[in-house]
Amino acid sequence: MKFASQHIAILGAGRSGLGAARLARMHGADVTVFDEGDKAKQVEDFKCVIGQSARDLVVKPGEFQQVIISPGLDEHWPLPKKFTLALKTQVSFGDKLGSTTALPPFRQFFGGGPDTIRGYRESRLGPKDSFGNPYGGNLLTVASAEILFPTPDKWKANVRVSAFYDMGNVFSTGNVKFYGIDRVTPVNYKFRYSDLKRSAGIAVQWLAPMGIFRFSYAVPLSKTVASANDIRFPDEREGFQFSIGSAF
Repeated sequence: MKFASQHIAILGAGRSGLGAARLARMHGADVTVFDEGDKAKQVEDFKCVIGQSARDLVVKPGEFQQVIISPGLDEHWPLPKKFTLALKTQVSFGDKLGSTTALPPFRQFFGGGPDTIRGYRESRLGPKDSFGNPYGGNLLTVASAEILFPTPDKWKANVRVSAFYDMGNVFSTGNVKFYGIDRVTPVNYKFRYSDLKRSAGIAVQWLAPMGIFRFSYAVPLSKTVASANDIRFPDEREGFQFSIGSAF
């Protein structure tokens, strides 16, 4: 399935929503952005609907082939002794509409790694095919809490050190069939709170001349599988992780 000539609704004019809108338009889609606030007035040259929330959206038959929901929250609060609490949440959801059978593979969500749940290999969480390769899902949930440590004035503008706790996973709420390690037993990847992966660790961000270097070391806190009888593929863990990017 291609985006060309498809009518797609993006719910949320935040950073993640606009990223999805730009990608869809780049592939030839006709994009409409919905937002509850006044952000939509400033959303580039997309078609915009202001004051329209996800719960109030009414879609006429055949009006859109896909709806993508991707709200996010990233906030900081000062604490005593010059510490700072940083909270980040992300819930991304996509689903088919009309005669569309499913989300295309390149619109699936992936989890694990420096940008989602640290301590797990990048993009390796969630649904997997019969060979253990990441398939992706249509629901991504991420929540992260960080305590930013006070930094000496000498390095304050370039270095950030924190202790973090991450939680989240990728799920498939559609009708896609998945199988376990034996390639016979069906596996369910629908949302369950017990399947949310958790990790804790320490992170360092360094604003270098070439960009922002991010280092982290995390310890996964979730079991590899949900139970002894679970035949799902085991989690792929990775303690030390490094990446470049994201705003400082």
